Amino acid sequence: MTNDFGEKIGGSKKQLLTINIKKKAVFNKSTYWKRPDYNKLVEDGLPNYIAYWQMKMRNAVPPYTEQVSCSKYKTLTEELRNSVEAVDTDEKLLNFYESFFYGNGWVIREDGKILVESKASKYLSTKLFRAGQVSNIKNLKNEMNSKNFLNKKEVNGDETLTGTTPEDILSKNIKGCQFGASMPEKEKIFHLNNANKALEDLADVLGISKDCVGLGNSLCFGARGKAYVKAHFEQEKFIINLSRKSGAGSFAHEWAHSLDNYIANYFNLTGMASTYAYETGDNLIKTNLPKFTKFINELYFNEEEYSVTRYHDMLFLSKLDCQYLSKPTEMFARMFACYIKDKLAENGITNKYLCGACEDREFTYPTGEERKHFAECFEEALVELKYWNILKEEKKIISSFLTWFAMFKNVIAATLQELSKFPCVRRRKFENIRNAIFFSH
Repeated sequence: MTNDFGEKIGGSKKQLLTINIKKKAVFNKSTYWKRPDYNKLVEDGLPNYIAYWQMKMRNAVPPYTEQVSCSKYKTLTEELRNSVEAVDTDEKLLNFYESFFYGNGWVIREDGKILVESKASKYLSTKLFRAGQVSNIKNLKNEMNSKNFLNKKEVNGDETLTGTTPEDILSKNIKGCQFGASMPEKEKIFHLNNANKALEDLADVLGISKDCVGLGNSLCFGARGKAYVKAHFEQEKFIINLSRKSGAGSFAHEWAHSLDNYIANYFNLTGMASTYAYETGDNLIKTNLPKFTKFINELYFNEEEYSVTRYHDMLFLSKLDCQYLSKPTEMFARMFACYIKDKLAENGITNKYLCGACEDREFTYPTGEERKHFAECFEEALVELKYWNILKEEKKIISSFLTWFAMFKNVIAATLQELSKFPCVRRRKFENIRNAIFFSH
Protein backbone atom coordinates (compact mmCIF):
# COMPACT_ATOMS: atom_id res chain seq x y z
CA MET A 1 0.00 0.00 0.00
CA THR A 2 1.50 3.32 -1.10
CA ASN A 3 0.88 6.16 1.37
CA ASP A 4 2.04 9.77 1.69
CA PHE A 5 5.73 10.03 2.55
CA GLY A 6 8.40 12.58 3.38
CA GLU A 7 7.57 15.83 5.14
CA LYS A 8 3.90 16.27 6.00
CA ILE A 9 2.07 18.42 3.44
CA GLY A 10 -0.95 20.17 4.91
CA GLY A 11 -3.95 21.62 3.13
CA SER A 12 -5.05 18.69 0.98
CA LYS A 13 -8.75 18.23 0.33
CA LYS A 14 -8.82 15.04 2.34
CA GLN A 15 -7.63 17.09 5.36
CA LEU A 16 -10.06 19.93 4.75
CA LEU A 17 -13.24 17.86 4.77
CA THR A 18 -15.72 19.29 7.24
CA ILE A 19 -18.36 16.57 6.80
CA ASN A 20 -18.46 13.74 9.29
CA ILE A 21 -15.97 11.35 7.68
CA LYS A 22 -17.52 8.22 9.11
CA LYS A 23 -21.00 9.13 7.89
CA LYS A 24 -19.65 10.17 4.48
CA ALA A 25 -17.84 6.86 4.12
CA VAL A 26 -20.99 4.84 4.86
CA PHE A 27 -23.67 6.91 3.15
CA ASN A 28 -22.52 7.65 -0.36
CA LYS A 29 -23.47 6.61 -3.86
CA SER A 30 -20.72 4.01 -4.26
CA THR A 31 -21.84 2.19 -1.12
CA TYR A 32 -25.24 1.34 -2.59
CA TRP A 33 -24.43 1.46 -6.29
CA LYS A 34 -20.91 0.36 -7.07
CA ARG A 35 -19.57 1.37 -10.45
CA PRO A 36 -20.19 -1.53 -12.87
CA ASP A 37 -17.61 -2.75 -15.37
CA TYR A 38 -19.30 -1.33 -18.47
CA ASN A 39 -16.82 -3.01 -20.80
CA LYS A 40 -17.77 -6.40 -19.38
CA LEU A 41 -21.50 -5.63 -19.62
CA VAL A 42 -21.11 -4.87 -23.32
CA GLU A 43 -18.98 -7.98 -23.85
CA ASP A 44 -21.77 -10.01 -22.22
CA GLY A 45 -24.28 -8.72 -24.76
CA LEU A 46 -25.73 -5.48 -23.37
CA PRO A 47 -26.04 -2.86 -26.17
CA ASN A 48 -23.32 -0.26 -25.71
CA TYR A 49 -25.75 2.67 -25.83
CA ILE A 50 -27.80 1.13 -22.99
CA ALA A 51 -24.60 0.67 -20.97
CA TYR A 52 -23.83 4.33 -21.67
CA TRP A 53 -27.30 5.35 -20.47
CA GLN A 54 -26.87 3.27 -17.30
CA MET A 55 -23.61 5.10 -16.65
CA LYS A 56 -25.38 8.45 -17.13
CA MET A 57 -28.06 7.47 -14.64
CA ARG A 58 -25.53 6.41 -12.03
CA ASN A 59 -23.50 9.60 -12.52
CA ALA A 60 -26.66 11.65 -12.06
CA VAL A 61 -27.34 10.22 -8.60
CA PRO A 62 -26.88 13.11 -6.15
CA PRO A 63 -24.31 12.85 -3.36
CA TYR A 64 -25.49 12.22 0.16
CA THR A 65 -26.51 15.30 2.13
CA GLU A 66 -28.03 15.67 5.56
CA GLN A 67 -31.20 17.03 3.93
CA VAL A 68 -32.08 13.43 3.11
CA SER A 69 -32.15 10.87 5.91
CA CYS A 70 -29.61 8.07 5.70
CA SER A 71 -32.24 5.35 5.40
CA LYS A 72 -34.12 7.29 2.71
CA TYR A 73 -30.95 7.86 0.68
CA LYS A 74 -30.15 4.15 0.86
CA THR A 75 -33.67 3.09 -0.15
CA LEU A 76 -33.97 5.47 -3.07
CA THR A 77 -30.49 4.73 -4.45
CA GLU A 78 -31.00 0.96 -4.31
CA GLU A 79 -34.45 1.24 -5.87
CA LEU A 80 -33.10 3.32 -8.73
CA ARG A 81 -30.11 1.01 -9.21
CA ASN A 82 -32.27 -2.13 -9.48
CA SER A 83 -34.58 -0.51 -12.02
CA VAL A 84 -31.78 0.93 -14.17
CA GLU A 85 -29.79 -2.31 -14.24
CA ALA A 86 -32.94 -4.20 -15.33
CA VAL A 87 -33.10 -2.18 -18.57
CA ASP A 88 -31.60 -4.29 -21.36
CA THR A 89 -33.81 -3.61 -24.40
CA ASP A 90 -34.88 -0.58 -26.44
CA GLU A 91 -38.47 -1.00 -25.28
CA LYS A 92 -37.55 -0.91 -21.58
CA LEU A 93 -35.27 2.07 -22.19
CA LEU A 94 -37.93 4.12 -23.96
CA ASN A 95 -40.54 3.24 -21.30
CA PHE A 96 -38.29 3.83 -18.30
CA TYR A 97 -39.29 7.45 -17.78
CA GLU A 98 -43.00 6.64 -17.42
CA SER A 99 -42.67 3.25 -15.76
CA PHE A 100 -40.16 4.24 -13.10
CA PHE A 101 -40.65 7.88 -12.19
CA TYR A 102 -44.46 7.77 -12.38
CA GLY A 103 -45.03 4.06 -11.84
CA ASN A 104 -43.03 4.00 -8.61
CA GLY A 105 -44.49 7.19 -7.25
CA TRP A 106 -41.34 9.30 -7.51
CA VAL A 107 -43.21 11.89 -9.54
CA ILE A 108 -46.95 12.65 -9.83
CA ARG A 109 -48.98 14.78 -12.19
CA GLU A 110 -51.54 17.18 -10.82
CA ASP A 111 -53.63 19.39 -13.10
CA GLY A 112 -51.17 18.73 -15.94
CA LYS A 113 -48.18 19.81 -13.85
CA ILE A 114 -45.29 17.58 -12.79
CA LEU A 115 -44.76 17.47 -9.04
CA VAL A 116 -42.07 15.70 -7.07
CA GLU A 117 -43.82 13.50 -4.56
CA SER A 118 -42.51 13.54 -0.99
CA LYS A 119 -40.98 10.11 -1.47
CA ALA A 120 -38.21 11.50 -3.69
CA SER A 121 -38.13 15.13 -2.59
CA LYS A 122 -34.65 16.61 -2.06
CA TYR A 123 -33.20 13.53 -3.84
CA LEU A 124 -34.52 13.70 -7.39
CA SER A 125 -32.36 16.27 -9.15
CA THR A 126 -32.99 17.88 -12.53
CA LYS A 127 -29.92 16.09 -13.89
CA LEU A 128 -31.28 12.69 -12.83
CA PHE A 129 -34.77 13.46 -14.10
CA ARG A 130 -33.45 14.47 -17.53
CA ALA A 131 -31.08 11.50 -17.77
CA GLY A 132 -34.04 9.18 -17.36
CA GLN A 133 -35.87 10.69 -20.35
CA VAL A 134 -34.91 8.87 -23.55
CA SER A 135 -37.20 9.42 -26.50
CA ASN A 136 -34.80 8.83 -29.40
CA ILE A 137 -32.30 5.96 -29.54
CA LYS A 138 -30.38 7.54 -32.42
CA ASN A 139 -29.73 10.72 -30.44
CA LEU A 140 -28.50 8.63 -27.52
CA LYS A 141 -26.08 6.76 -29.79
CA ASN A 142 -24.75 10.03 -31.22
CA GLU A 143 -24.20 11.37 -27.73
CA MET A 144 -22.39 8.18 -26.74
CA ASN A 145 -20.07 8.40 -29.75
CA SER A 146 -19.27 12.04 -29.04
CA LYS A 147 -18.27 11.13 -25.48
CA ASN A 148 -15.89 8.39 -26.72
CA PHE A 149 -17.59 5.90 -24.41
CA LEU A 150 -15.58 2.74 -23.64
CA ASN A 151 -12.67 3.91 -25.80
CA LYS A 152 -9.67 4.09 -23.53
CA LYS A 153 -8.08 7.52 -23.63
CA GLU A 154 -4.33 7.53 -24.14
CA VAL A 155 -2.57 8.46 -20.93
CA ASN A 156 0.49 10.71 -20.89
CA GLY A 157 2.86 8.36 -19.15
CA ASP A 158 4.46 4.94 -19.20
CA GLU A 159 2.34 2.35 -17.40
CA THR A 160 5.09 -0.27 -17.68
CA LEU A 161 7.55 1.49 -15.36
CA THR A 162 8.14 -0.26 -12.03
CA GLY A 163 10.42 -0.33 -9.02
CA THR A 164 10.40 3.26 -7.77
CA THR A 165 10.56 3.61 -3.98
CA PRO A 166 9.83 6.67 -1.81
CA GLU A 167 13.58 6.88 -1.16
CA ASP A 168 14.20 7.28 -4.91
CA ILE A 169 11.93 10.34 -4.96
CA LEU A 170 13.24 11.88 -1.74
CA SER A 171 16.87 11.46 -2.85
CA LYS A 172 16.20 13.96 -5.66
CA ASN A 173 15.56 16.83 -3.23
CA ILE A 174 11.80 16.29 -3.08
CA LYS A 175 10.57 17.07 0.44
CA GLY A 176 7.45 14.93 0.44
CA CYS A 177 4.73 13.29 -1.59
CA GLN A 178 0.97 13.32 -1.13
CA PHE A 179 -1.79 11.29 -2.81
CA GLY A 180 -5.51 11.94 -3.06
CA ALA A 181 -7.73 10.03 -0.66
CA SER A 182 -9.65 8.29 -3.45
CA MET A 183 -6.65 7.47 -5.65
CA PRO A 184 -6.34 3.73 -6.39
CA GLU A 185 -3.08 1.96 -5.59
CA LYS A 186 -2.36 1.32 -9.28
CA GLU A 187 -2.62 5.03 -10.03
CA LYS A 188 -0.32 5.93 -7.14
CA ILE A 189 2.32 3.56 -8.50
CA PHE A 190 1.85 5.07 -11.98
CA HIS A 191 2.57 8.59 -10.71
CA LEU A 192 5.45 7.50 -8.49
CA ASN A 193 7.28 5.69 -11.28
CA ASN A 194 6.67 8.36 -13.91
CA ALA A 195 7.56 11.27 -11.62
CA ASN A 196 10.87 9.60 -10.80
CA LYS A 197 11.60 9.08 -14.51
CA ALA A 198 10.60 12.68 -15.26
CA LEU A 199 13.02 14.03 -12.65
CA GLU A 200 15.83 11.87 -14.03
CA ASP A 201 15.17 13.01 -17.60
CA LEU A 202 15.07 16.64 -16.49
CA ALA A 203 18.44 16.27 -14.79
CA ASP A 204 19.96 14.60 -17.87
CA VAL A 205 18.67 17.21 -20.33
CA LEU A 206 19.69 20.18 -18.19
CA GLY A 207 23.02 18.64 -17.16
CA ILE A 208 22.33 19.09 -13.46
CA SER A 209 22.74 16.82 -10.47
CA LYS A 210 19.95 14.34 -9.85
CA ASP A 211 20.16 14.90 -6.10
CA CYS A 212 19.20 18.57 -6.60
CA VAL A 213 16.69 18.38 -9.45
CA GLY A 214 13.68 18.43 -7.10
CA LEU A 215 14.49 22.04 -6.05
CA GLY A 216 13.09 21.33 -2.59
CA ASN A 217 9.52 21.01 -3.82
CA SER A 218 6.82 18.60 -2.72
CA LEU A 219 4.78 16.48 -5.13
CA CYS A 220 1.02 16.00 -4.88
CA PHE A 221 -1.13 13.77 -7.06
CA GLY A 222 -4.90 14.24 -7.08
CA ALA A 223 -4.75 15.70 -3.57
CA ARG A 224 -5.39 19.41 -4.04
CA GLY A 225 -6.70 19.88 -7.57
CA LYS A 226 -8.87 22.69 -8.88
CA ALA A 227 -11.85 22.47 -11.22
CA TYR A 228 -10.84 22.42 -14.91
CA VAL A 229 -7.13 22.71 -14.02
CA LYS A 230 -4.96 19.73 -14.92
CA ALA A 231 -1.98 20.82 -12.86
CA HIS A 232 -0.76 23.79 -10.86
CA PHE A 233 2.17 25.04 -8.78
CA GLU A 234 1.62 26.43 -5.28
CA GLN A 235 4.22 29.14 -4.95
CA GLU A 236 4.03 29.75 -1.21
CA LYS A 237 4.23 26.05 -0.28
CA PHE A 238 6.55 24.88 -3.10
CA ILE A 239 4.12 22.21 -4.27
CA ILE A 240 3.74 20.71 -7.74
CA ASN A 241 0.27 19.21 -8.03
CA LEU A 242 -0.97 16.99 -10.86
CA SER A 243 -4.70 16.28 -10.95
CA ARG A 244 -4.99 12.51 -11.23
CA LYS A 245 -4.17 11.19 -14.72
CA SER A 246 -5.32 14.37 -16.46
CA GLY A 247 -2.30 16.13 -14.97
CA ALA A 248 0.16 13.71 -16.56
CA GLY A 249 1.99 15.51 -19.34
CA SER A 250 2.33 18.79 -17.45
CA PHE A 251 5.27 17.90 -15.19
CA ALA A 252 7.86 19.96 -17.12
CA HIS A 253 5.49 22.94 -17.27
CA GLU A 254 4.94 22.93 -13.50
CA TRP A 255 8.64 22.27 -12.81
CA ALA A 256 9.39 25.41 -14.85
CA HIS A 257 7.10 27.38 -12.54
CA SER A 258 8.98 25.97 -9.55
CA LEU A 259 12.32 26.97 -11.14
CA ASP A 260 10.92 30.45 -11.80
CA ASN A 261 10.02 30.72 -8.14
CA TYR A 262 13.33 29.16 -7.02
CA ILE A 263 15.37 31.75 -8.94
CA ALA A 264 13.45 34.63 -7.35
CA ASN A 265 13.90 33.14 -3.87
CA TYR A 266 17.65 32.78 -4.51
CA PHE A 267 17.84 36.57 -4.74
CA ASN A 268 15.44 37.01 -1.77
CA LEU A 269 12.61 38.21 -4.01
CA THR A 270 8.94 37.34 -3.72
CA GLY A 271 7.09 36.29 -6.85
CA MET A 272 8.50 34.85 -10.06
CA ALA A 273 11.85 35.66 -11.68
CA SER A 274 10.34 35.82 -15.18
CA THR A 275 8.03 38.62 -14.07
CA TYR A 276 10.99 40.65 -12.76
CA ALA A 277 12.88 39.99 -16.00
CA TYR A 278 10.02 41.28 -18.12
CA GLU A 279 8.90 44.30 -16.15
CA THR A 280 10.38 47.76 -16.62
CA GLY A 281 12.92 49.19 -14.20
CA ASP A 282 16.05 47.73 -12.63
CA ASN A 283 15.96 44.82 -10.19
CA LEU A 284 18.21 42.01 -8.96
CA ILE A 285 17.13 39.61 -11.70
CA LYS A 286 17.97 42.03 -14.51
CA THR A 287 21.26 43.03 -12.89
CA ASN A 288 22.54 39.55 -12.08
CA LEU A 289 20.90 37.44 -14.80
CA PRO A 290 21.15 39.39 -18.08
CA LYS A 291 20.98 36.22 -20.22
CA PHE A 292 17.86 35.01 -18.43
CA THR A 293 16.35 38.48 -18.81
CA LYS A 294 17.13 38.48 -22.52
CA PHE A 295 15.55 35.03 -22.92
CA ILE A 296 12.28 36.09 -21.27
CA ASN A 297 12.02 39.26 -23.34
CA GLU A 298 12.86 37.43 -26.58
CA LEU A 299 9.67 35.40 -26.04
CA TYR A 300 7.75 38.63 -26.70
CA PHE A 301 9.93 40.69 -29.00
CA ASN A 302 12.66 39.68 -31.44
CA GLU A 303 15.37 42.34 -31.08
CA GLU A 304 17.24 41.30 -34.24
CA GLU A 305 14.15 41.50 -36.47
CA TYR A 306 12.63 44.27 -34.37
CA SER A 307 9.20 42.64 -34.38
CA VAL A 308 6.67 41.01 -32.06
CA THR A 309 7.11 37.23 -31.95
CA ARG A 310 4.63 34.88 -33.62
CA TYR A 311 4.51 32.96 -30.32
CA HIS A 312 2.98 36.02 -28.66
CA ASP A 313 0.81 37.04 -31.61
CA MET A 314 -0.86 33.63 -31.93
CA LEU A 315 -2.30 33.90 -28.43
CA PHE A 316 -4.34 36.95 -29.39
CA LEU A 317 -5.65 35.25 -32.52
CA SER A 318 -7.03 32.41 -30.42
CA LYS A 319 -10.24 32.51 -28.42
CA LEU A 320 -8.46 31.49 -25.24
CA ASP A 321 -7.63 33.61 -22.21
CA CYS A 322 -4.70 35.42 -23.86
CA GLN A 323 -4.25 37.74 -20.89
CA TYR A 324 -3.37 34.74 -18.73
CA LEU A 325 -1.45 32.80 -21.37
CA SER A 326 0.71 35.81 -22.26
CA LYS A 327 2.03 36.27 -18.71
CA PRO A 328 5.83 35.87 -18.48
CA THR A 329 5.41 32.93 -16.12
CA GLU A 330 3.21 31.05 -18.59
CA MET A 331 5.22 32.01 -21.69
CA PHE A 332 8.36 30.71 -19.95
CA ALA A 333 6.77 27.47 -18.70
CA ARG A 334 5.35 26.51 -22.10
CA MET A 335 8.63 27.24 -23.88
CA PHE A 336 10.57 25.27 -21.25
CA ALA A 337 8.34 22.22 -21.79
CA CYS A 338 9.00 22.49 -25.54
CA TYR A 339 12.74 22.72 -24.93
CA ILE A 340 12.74 19.56 -22.80
CA LYS A 341 10.63 17.70 -25.36
CA ASP A 342 12.93 18.68 -28.24
CA LYS A 343 16.16 17.82 -26.40
CA LEU A 344 14.77 14.39 -25.45
CA ALA A 345 13.73 13.83 -29.08
CA GLU A 346 17.28 14.56 -30.24
CA ASN A 347 18.36 11.51 -28.24
CA GLY A 348 15.43 9.39 -29.41
CA ILE A 349 13.61 9.66 -26.06
CA THR A 350 9.92 10.33 -25.51
CA ASN A 351 8.51 11.17 -22.10
CA LYS A 352 4.84 12.12 -22.37
CA TYR A 353 4.41 12.31 -18.61
CA LEU A 354 7.05 15.02 -18.55
CA CYS A 355 6.01 17.12 -21.54
CA GLY A 356 3.14 15.40 -23.36
CA ALA A 357 0.92 18.46 -22.91
CA CYS A 358 3.02 20.23 -25.56
CA GLU A 359 0.92 18.31 -28.09
CA ASP A 360 -2.31 19.90 -26.82
CA ARG A 361 -3.43 23.22 -28.34
CA GLU A 362 -0.25 23.51 -30.39
CA PHE A 363 -0.97 27.09 -31.43
CA THR A 364 -0.26 28.22 -27.86
CA TYR A 365 3.32 26.88 -28.12
CA PRO A 366 6.29 28.26 -30.10
CA THR A 367 7.07 26.56 -33.41
CA GLY A 368 9.62 26.39 -36.24
CA GLU A 369 12.73 28.55 -36.37
CA GLU A 370 11.38 30.80 -33.65
CA ARG A 371 11.29 27.84 -31.27
CA LYS A 372 14.91 26.99 -32.12
CA HIS A 373 15.92 30.60 -31.46
CA PHE A 374 14.21 30.55 -28.06
CA ALA A 375 16.04 27.30 -27.25
CA GLU A 376 19.40 28.91 -28.00
CA CYS A 377 18.55 31.85 -25.74
CA PHE A 378 17.49 29.50 -22.96
CA GLU A 379 20.73 27.52 -23.19
CA GLU A 380 22.65 30.77 -22.64
CA ALA A 381 20.45 31.46 -19.61
CA LEU A 382 21.05 27.90 -18.40
CA VAL A 383 24.82 28.50 -18.34
CA GLU A 384 24.17 31.64 -16.31
CA LEU A 385 22.00 29.78 -13.79
CA LYS A 386 24.74 27.19 -13.34
CA TYR A 387 27.34 29.93 -12.89
CA TRP A 388 25.32 31.31 -9.98
CA ASN A 389 24.96 27.75 -8.66
CA ILE A 390 21.17 28.12 -8.81
CA LEU A 391 21.16 24.89 -10.79
CA LYS A 392 23.98 22.62 -9.66
CA GLU A 393 25.88 20.80 -12.37
CA GLU A 394 26.28 17.05 -12.26
CA LYS A 395 29.40 16.03 -10.36
CA LYS A 396 31.90 14.60 -12.81
CA ILE A 397 35.12 14.91 -10.80
CA ILE A 398 35.25 11.29 -9.62
CA SER A 399 34.37 9.81 -12.99
CA SER A 400 36.97 12.04 -14.69
CA PHE A 401 39.66 10.96 -12.22
CA LEU A 402 38.86 7.28 -12.74
CA THR A 403 39.05 7.75 -16.51
CA TRP A 404 42.42 9.49 -16.18
CA PHE A 405 43.76 6.80 -13.83
CA ALA A 406 42.67 4.02 -16.21
CA MET A 407 44.53 5.72 -19.08
CA PHE A 408 47.60 6.19 -16.84
CA LYS A 409 47.60 2.49 -15.94
CA ASN A 410 47.49 1.49 -19.58
CA VAL A 411 50.44 3.72 -20.47
CA ILE A 412 52.52 2.50 -17.53
CA ALA A 413 51.67 -1.12 -18.33
CA ALA A 414 52.86 -0.73 -21.91
CA THR A 415 56.03 1.07 -20.79
CA LEU A 416 56.92 -1.55 -18.20
CA GLN A 417 56.29 -4.29 -20.69
CA GLU A 418 58.86 -2.74 -22.99
CA LEU A 419 61.38 -2.20 -20.17
CA SER A 420 61.12 -5.82 -19.14
CA LYS A 421 62.72 -6.80 -22.43
CA PHE A 422 66.02 -5.16 -21.49
CA PRO A 423 68.53 -7.21 -19.43
CA CYS A 424 69.45 -4.20 -17.33
CA VAL A 425 66.01 -4.20 -15.78
CA ARG A 426 65.84 -6.93 -13.25
CA ARG A 427 62.79 -9.14 -13.22
CA ARG A 428 62.19 -8.64 -9.53
CA LYS A 429 62.30 -4.83 -9.73
CA PHE A 430 59.84 -4.89 -12.65
CA GLU A 431 57.36 -7.00 -10.67
CA ASN A 432 57.60 -4.66 -7.66
CA ILE A 433 56.73 -1.63 -9.79
CA ARG A 434 53.89 -3.45 -11.53
CA ASN A 435 52.39 -4.67 -8.24
CA ALA A 436 52.64 -1.20 -6.69
CA ILE A 437 50.61 0.31 -9.48
CA PHE A 438 48.04 -2.36 -10.18
CA PHE A 439 47.35 -3.89 -6.79
CA SER A 440 47.61 -0.96 -4.38
CA HIS A 441 44.12 0.42 -5.26
